[in-house]
Amino acid sequence: MAVSLYTSRVVLSVLGVDDFGLSVVITSVVAMFDFINHSMAVSTSRFFTYELGKNDFEKLRKTFSASFTVHIIIAIIIIILCETIGLWYLENKMIIPEGRMTAARWVYQLSLIGAFIAIIQSPFDALIISHEKMNVYAYIGILNSCLKLAIVYLLIFGNFDKLIFMQFLHYVLQLLLLCFIYVIASKNFKSVNIALNGIKQQYTRYYHFLVGICILLLVLIPKIKG
Repeated sequence: MAVSLYTSRVVLSVLGVDDFGLSVVITSVVAMFDFINHSMAVSTSRFFTYELGKNDFEKLRKTFSASFTVHIIIAIIIIILCETIGLWYLENKMIIPEGRMTAARWVYQLSLIGAFIAIIQSPFDALIISHEKMNVYAYIGILNSCLKLAIVYLLIFGNFDKLIFMQFLHYVLQLLLLCFIYVIASKNFKSVNIALNGIKQQYTRYYHFLVGICILLLVLIPKIKG
């Protein structure tokens, strides 16, 4: 929390009021997906915990593969919606400071990549939650805070578009965290083995989950935007 308060103050000072406000508004799409991402991780962990309780690790592997595939489908649907409706809203309805539309497009696209990464990370988060490896989240939190401080430090120096550069660094940060979580999960859990064979039956279980997420998106996005 202290790190967030410090970095917010420094970023406001470095970017200025206009660019800081532009960054907050555009990246709010990622903040929205953080909420959805947490909900999906908790919901998916229910399926993993159920299989762990039965000590059926083969079925757990199939369940993980099915959940990962479903999350990719959800991520693709969200990207399509954001690249059509969301992009139209950005360019036609949002009030962007003069001369900053190009930067706004870059920030928006990088934010979408970050949202995609966050969604496909959900099955790995769910696997960690179901195995109750909460110390992993402590390591991730420490790593995340340190890297965010490094990003703020890099923004102070250099003569470049700091808004685009900051968003690019945040994208790199999310990618690094995804790789870190993947390495931790693959080394500690044998179920991290993505394969399409034998997972057809698992899709039926996730059908209602997928429909529920789509309904949530249809209700939540207009509420946040409007």
